Amino acid sequence: MKKKYIYAFSMIALGLTLFSCEVSDCKECEVVTYNVNTGSEISRQSATEYCGDNLNSIENQDPVIIGNEKTVWECY
Repeated sequence: MKKKYIYAFSMIALGLTLFSCEVSDCKECEVVTYNVNTGSEISRQSATEYCGDNLNSIENQDPVIIGNEKTVWECY
C-alpha cells in the first residue's frame, strides 16, 4: 500500500513539473531611428529582452515616421 502512495505522489509531482513550465520565445529588441531620405541610422536604444505577448505586440507594431525620421523596433 505504501508503494502505491509513493508511486501516485511521484506521478503527480512529475505531471506538475512537466506542465507547470510555459515555453515561450524570447528575443532582444531595440528601438532604432533611421533617416528616411538616406536610410542611415540616427540612433539606437539599448536592447531589452521581451517574451510572449509583449514580444508579439512589439513585433507587430508599425514604424513611426515623423518628418524625415522613421523609428522601428528591431528584434533578434
